[in-house]
Amino acid sequence: MSNHINDRIWEEIWEEIEYLEDCSDREFSEKIIDVSLSEDLHPDDDREEILDIIAQEMMDDRAV
Repeated sequence: MSNHINDRIWEEIWEEIEYLEDCSDREFSEKIIDVSLSEDLHPDDDREEILDIIAQEMMDDRAV
């Protein structure tokens, strides 16, 4: 049951990330830049990796 809940949370996080990217959320854009700088990644070329890092941080924040 717990695994199913975690899967659902992960899906919700990615839906939220997609929404924030689609609406060009300023705070989210700043988060992308912050992660790219701290991880030495390029905001465009390494986008998927950056988004995965953000998603994992969001998942950690929501962990019970």
